[in-house]
Amino acid sequence: MLGKRVVTALVLLAILLPWITGNIYYLHVATVIGVYWVLIATLNLLVGFTGQLSVGHVGLLAIGAYTFCLLAGSQGWHPYVALLAGGVLCAVIG
Repeated sequence: MLGKRVVTALVLLAILLPWITGNIYYLHVATVIGVYWVLIATLNLLVGFTGQLSVGHVGLLAIGAYTFCLLAGSQGWHPYVALLAGGVLCAVIG
């Protein structure tokens, strides 16, 4: 039960962060922290629990990030659509 409360509090904090601080830079830092937390959690599952060393998930993260940057930056796609496209490409490749 405590886990659900913590997740709910973090989601609410992520949603309200731009209005609380008034600074978009803090939202960017929080987003980067969240992305790296997911990456580190998967690395912990692989190395910590199974003893396997894997760099494949880092490669997929790089492919998704590169796809997002290309589509949102140079092609002018909406960021949410580019994010979804990057995730779909990683799922297909993975």
